[in-house]
Amino acid sequence: MKRIFFITFMVFGAQFIGAHAAHAITCSLSVSPTSGPSGTQATVTWRVSGEGAVNGLADFGNGDGDQGGGNRIVTRSVSTTYVGAPGTQFDLSLDGYDDINSCHKPSGNNSITFRIGSGPPPPNATCSNNIDDDGDGYTDYPNDCGCTDPSDTSEANAGCNNVSYSDITIETFPVQSLKWRLTCPGGPYTCNGRNGTGNMTPAQMNAICQNGVCAGAGDYFIHSGWGGPNPNPGYDCVGSSDLRPWTRWTEPIYLSLDCVPVASSPPPPPSSPPPPAVNNSICVSHTIPSAMTTGQTVNASVTFQNTGTTTWTQLAPANYDVSLWPWPPTAPSLTPQASDISAASVAPGQTMVIPLTLTAPATPGTYAGQYRLVEQGVEWFGAACGAATITVDPPPTLSASLTATPNSGTAPVSSTLQATVGGTATGTMNYSFWWNCSSATTSVAAASVACGALPAPAPGTCAGNANGYKCDGVNTNPRATTAHTYTSGTYSGKVIVERSTAAPAEARTTITVAPAPPPVAGGVQMVAPNYCGGAAPRQTVSWTYAPGAGAQSAYRVQVAAGPAFNFAAPAYDSLKVSSTGTSHPTDPLSYNATYRARVMVWDAADNPSIWSAPSATISTPPGPYPLIAFTVDPAPPFAGENALFTDTTNYGAFSPLVRQWNFGDGTIVTENPGTGTTTHAYVDPTNITATLTVSGSSMNPGDTCAASQGFLVNKGIPSYKEVRP
Repeated sequence: MKRIFFITFMVFGAQFIGAHAAHAITCSLSVSPTSGPSGTQATVTWRVSGEGAVNGLADFGNGDGDQGGGNRIVTRSVSTTYVGAPGTQFDLSLDGYDDINSCHKPSGNNSITFRIGSGPPPPNATCSNNIDDDGDGYTDYPNDCGCTDPSDTSEANAGCNNVSYSDITIETFPVQSLKWRLTCPGGPYTCNGRNGTGNMTPAQMNAICQNGVCAGAGDYFIHSGWGGPNPNPGYDCVGSSDLRPWTRWTEPIYLSLDCVPVASSPPPPPSSPPPPAVNNSICVSHTIPSAMTTGQTVNASVTFQNTGTTTWTQLAPANYDVSLWPWPPTAPSLTPQASDISAASVAPGQTMVIPLTLTAPATPGTYAGQYRLVEQGVEWFGAACGAATITVDPPPTLSASLTATPNSGTAPVSSTLQATVGGTATGTMNYSFWWNCSSATTSVAAASVACGALPAPAPGTCAGNANGYKCDGVNTNPRATTAHTYTSGTYSGKVIVERSTAAPAEARTTITVAPAPPPVAGGVQMVAPNYCGGAAPRQTVSWTYAPGAGAQSAYRVQVAAGPAFNFAAPAYDSLKVSSTGTSHPTDPLSYNATYRARVMVWDAADNPSIWSAPSATISTPPGPYPLIAFTVDPAPPFAGENALFTDTTNYGAFSPLVRQWNFGDGTIVTENPGTGTTTHAYVDPTNITATLTVSGSSMNPGDTCAASQGFLVNKGIPSYKEVRP
């Protein structure tokens, strides 16, 4: 069997495109697996190859099938399911054809089948049994050249040598040359070649086949004659014109090389002329929108793959032989109306991205959204790419209104802003509120510069700061802010609303806040401490607060000494204290003196009051009061017996005037001033608290000092009487 290689290449760049058999048309058909239980899913692989446009029709034998066509080669793998009783056999077949010839599988007495059941394929299908039946190192179709398809009954074929496609390599040389390595095991062979315009000359064949005989592996050259000397003159094709008979240098050249045994096979017939050049393309992807608004501009693109046999080239700067146009050409379209391709050259198999800046017209309607390629002045070709249509609608509208609640009052005013959204725009909304912003801009960025930056909340949430309040991606309409406190003045609340593709809308509202009256401190009093036990004369000053602009935020207390009571030189000054409290303890003052106090307060807006009216005059005692103390004997006392209570106070220069003994059981004894001792008998054993209260001549009127003791009254000692026996 002869091995035939059909090689396609470009003159410029020497790009290898493909290889196939040079005879008119061939068919191959296989199914895998070839048997299995009912419901088995099998893969049917079929192939039709020729030298022009070919088509194939495959029958899977189960009511299912496949068909397809293409340029020169069609190869398909299709899944199908076989259902039937055990032993059922399904016969597969393939018909291939081009404009002149046809082929059919299976051929002869062979059959291609799928059987319901299990086990190996029929014993005569040696080209699909995974065995090297003829021992030549090659197994089954398509590896063994003795197999014409998987159903072939023999791998043996006299004169066949397994020269596979992988034995050919194409290399590019700097001087527009082609080189390939051909392995012809088991030669010698007679090698005949021909190019796309007819049989090659003997000199050309000698150059390719080493004087007509393939001596085995070797390097073979075809030289175009352009750009420099042949790197291997011994194997040069004669004359560049033999290989360049076409008007466009980028079109492919077809060369076939047949290696056949010297004694057994005649030279092959002349090959067919190369197929004509074909423009074709497919749409890989696009980013053209299906909807726009009037006047809208969108950056988009279409991506095509060159699936033809021509190369799209640049004829001159900014002048291409292929360009992009809206499709269909009779439909109204967006601008631009056309676009050049974006690359200087796009070879077969390559992809190309064409950017488009689309501008919707001012008139709403339906416009063409697809584009096709055009060879200038020749033809439209390839698939359309883009959206089927582009619907152009008027832009959505958006409006906003804003209210403040309350919008006026006396400082401080706690007010809430609320925006209501209208218009035809749909979708979630972004609200941007400013507490005070008089700018009329609808740009959030510009308003942030003029009136202060807002926070950036997560989608679906809101956040506020000292400048305002912002909500992003929310559905609430109307939308209110948190409360904001305004001091006296006139303010302009503002909102900007964004929604969908509509132009942003803004609204403003006025908040008027009148000044608050000043705060007032009144009812100032000085409260004396307990002087007993030598306590220093520290006074506590208290007052009442009448609000101005909010609650009290600070105070100041001054104490002046008599008799002049000069607050310009106070005996005590707290200075300004930040506090909401309405009382304040002074530092220790002097004994035997008189004092008055006054107070100033500040409100929440830090507005001060005037000084209050002075308090009433208080007098401190001549000196410290004594620390009262007493003893009880016995300690603790017994019920029914007198206990001695003794005043043990160290009075010093202090003279007691009145002693009052409260024995804790309801009995009170007053001495004026008495000796400082007294007795008392408790009736019952119990817990008792006894108190001694003393007033003296050096005390302020009404002042007293006291001391208390707690103890448990014990049971009395029992009495006894002696009785004579």
